[in-house]
Amino acid sequence: MTDGSLTTVDVRGFRTSVRMLGSGRPLLFLRGFDVGFNDDVFIAALQPDFKIIVPDHPSFGRSDLSDYGGSVSDLAWFYLDFLDALAIPTVHLLGASIGGWIAAEIALRTDHRIRTLTLLGPAGVRKKGVGFGDPFIKAPAAATAMMFADPDRALTLHRAAERDEDIDLHLKNNYALAKISWHPRFENPALHRWLHRISVPTHILWGAEDSVIPLGHSELWCSQIPDVTFKSVEGAGHLLHLEHPDLVARDVKSFLKAHAQ
Repeated sequence: MTDGSLTTVDVRGFRTSVRMLGSGRPLLFLRGFDVGFNDDVFIAALQPDFKIIVPDHPSFGRSDLSDYGGSVSDLAWFYLDFLDALAIPTVHLLGASIGGWIAAEIALRTDHRIRTLTLLGPAGVRKKGVGFGDPFIKAPAAATAMMFADPDRALTLHRAAERDEDIDLHLKNNYALAKISWHPRFENPALHRWLHRISVPTHILWGAEDSVIPLGHSELWCSQIPDVTFKSVEGAGHLLHLEHPDLVARDVKSFLKAHAQ
């Protein structure tokens, strides 16, 4: 396999499209709303230190349509089978946005497959009295802009859907995102009760100007996970790793290197 190439992994009969980049300790990166944007700078900043595994979730991107993508709970179990299919005993787990929600649900289910957990503005938990923004009910341009503190960054990084193939992938991703997070919106109402079961070192970063999942929701995560560190990123919205890729990548690498053993 050439570095950075797309490959397909068979997981119990379902073809899963995966990007593999770099070498070193395996880092499984799960994405959410960021699937519609370019992530080259952030990935490149992590690549020298890790073997980065970036799958298209079941029913997303170039992966097969699958019942595995019916809920975040399904996806969490799916990724344990995915690690079996890759014959990877342990990984550092990184999740952004809805991918952070999936990552947290995986960490609830195992403590021997995951070395560390890093969450970037995760969905999944709602603090009472703190609202959510809702890109699903916005016009496309407004939904794109609300992912960033700086709307100009949104325009720069948004992956244009011009070819028929790109339009199909965009619609497929939006449908799959809505399927797992439409109702209840962006949360598992029971998840906060089980965050104490995340036993691996956990680091959470959050955009200080996140208008999709505002910063106030971070308090519930930090109060329930036993071994957690937290940092807010000024001048960043929901997709903080795309808005400030070098800063976020440095912080992530520092955390991971501190837990390399």
